[in-house]
Amino acid sequence: MAEKRVLLLVMPFLTLPRPHLGVALLKAGMARLGMSCDIRYFSFRFADIIGVPFYVRIAERSPAHLLVGEFIFTPALYGEDARPFADFRAGIADYVLPYPEDYLRQLEHARNLTPAFIQECADQIDFSQYDIVGFTSSFEQNMASLAMAQEIKRRAPEIITVFGGANFESEMGVELHRRFPFIDVVCSGEADYVFPQLVRRIRSGESLQDLGGVTFRVNGETVTSSAPQTFVENLNDLPYPDHRDYYQALNASTAVSMVVPETTMETSRGCWWGQKHHCTFCGLNGMGMTYRSKTPDRAYQEIKYLLETYRSPEIFNTDNIVDIRYFTELFPRLAADGFKIQLFYETKSNLKKNHLLSLWKVGSTRFVPGIESLNTHVLTLMEKGVKGIQNVQLLRWSEEIGFEVMWNILCGFPGETADDYHQITRWIRAVTHLPPPTVMTRFRLDRFSPMFKWPEKYGIVNIRSYHGYRLCYPFPEDSLLRLAYYQDCDPPTTPETLDAIKTTWEATAEWQRVHDHSSLNARVTPSSLIIYERRAGYAPADYCYEGLAKDVYLAADGVHSDSAVFESVAACQPEGSVTVEEVRKILADFVARDLMLQEGNLYLSLAVLPLESASIEMPPQQAAVGLSAAVAV
Repeated sequence: MAEKRVLLLVMPFLTLPRPHLGVALLKAGMARLGMSCDIRYFSFRFADIIGVPFYVRIAERSPAHLLVGEFIFTPALYGEDARPFADFRAGIADYVLPYPEDYLRQLEHARNLTPAFIQECADQIDFSQYDIVGFTSSFEQNMASLAMAQEIKRRAPEIITVFGGANFESEMGVELHRRFPFIDVVCSGEADYVFPQLVRRIRSGESLQDLGGVTFRVNGETVTSSAPQTFVENLNDLPYPDHRDYYQALNASTAVSMVVPETTMETSRGCWWGQKHHCTFCGLNGMGMTYRSKTPDRAYQEIKYLLETYRSPEIFNTDNIVDIRYFTELFPRLAADGFKIQLFYETKSNLKKNHLLSLWKVGSTRFVPGIESLNTHVLTLMEKGVKGIQNVQLLRWSEEIGFEVMWNILCGFPGETADDYHQITRWIRAVTHLPPPTVMTRFRLDRFSPMFKWPEKYGIVNIRSYHGYRLCYPFPEDSLLRLAYYQDCDPPTTPETLDAIKTTWEATAEWQRVHDHSSLNARVTPSSLIIYERRAGYAPADYCYEGLAKDVYLAADGVHSDSAVFESVAACQPEGSVTVEEVRKILADFVARDLMLQEGNLYLSLAVLPLESASIEMPPQQAAVGLSAAVAV
């Protein structure tokens, strides 16, 4: 009799363009140990049923805490006991951006299809081949995965169901295991080494008691191993991900003509910044904050392998933050070897221009910097370790180089003041020619974040589940709080600050509306600097600057103090011919015209320069002074 296989299932609403990295790594790791494993992407089948554009709208464009994708699958899990669609309508009635009526009708129609979809998926599985079925669940995959597991246990009760992924980390997984008896085992945290051991022990009948992060049943009771979780210390030891199942599913789907695949990989885990200063709102990494990264050579070899194997010119790195070494040791090597690929990364926002150019020369045109705000006080409350003016610097450099920058403004943090938002609103008027945020929104209380762990420290009260959880799980509030990743709360925000936030919110919407028709460009000639004022809300004008004024403006290409700007321009003039007072007067004139931003004694030019127009080269000691002044928080 042939040895049984492991089946890993990927259910809706995984985003369609990217294969799931976790299951791809598990399959490759099990293959090393001689274990057979299949992956089925039922996410594509549901996209075919409801239409790919509509699937994408649910998976990528619905606020996560509303749990739209989860609610759709409640009839498949609960049958007639599922909450009626009218309850969903009522729950979002006061939402800031009301859903159009046609979208609501589509949601209700898709919801009515989910029970039959689960049956169809189960019909496609030959249960005689498998003894273990694993589910990965992150974001809005819980309901579909639970419904599928329930159906599998109904048809083949001898099969062991195993759940993992971000939705099952820590006490969330324990509570879900306790509430749904058809879940046999939960793996919390990194499963690279644990899952193959789990499979072997299940098959041999051995105890799971000393497998860290594993929750299972003993005499019908939920039990969690007392052993510590296992983390991968050396990422270079991991195999290359096996994405063949994803590409087979994509090619068999109607999505193949509408989706540009982004091959997933990781070059690091954890967050090197979070190890030092955990951003107060961030719940990423769960228990695995410790930063580990692959060597630049290993990252290079893996990228090369993925490009040759899957022929997709886009690589999506799941890293929470890029390894700073890659800007000098990985990206230049890829560019020198002729690679032209879209490498997607999340980064810190205080990058240097040469960092951005290094990524751009590989062929990348988009990235996600953790900007979050344009106010230094708010950024300090977040523990971001960057100034507001530095975030504008990144936006302007990105515009010059040609990057698509995806960023948000987060608000509502304990300790904010109305003046913080008055300043942001003023700046927004001056920067409408730069990439606007995708959205401005209040922070969520995400599990594992400092504000979640110590709400009393931040004055956060009235912690409660979001309405979406109450629609999806028929459990008491204390249970919902244990299984929920997103939680609602009341931060200590004054009415005056709320009014200021509302004004900034309106300014942000206006920024998004006018950006495509707003510009502030500059042209540099050997003798002059010409700035073309065409920003929304400003009178059109052409400014021509020569001599010292030109040099001062170009010296503030990056964030620098007034003294650093003076030192840089003075180095290019006859000794004693330029005074600090002259430079400060010129800086003040630029600020008065909103051609330059000022934060304290720091300055930044706002006009978008041609990429080849470099700023005045600073002497090394002066460049260091300017940089330290900009970075100090």
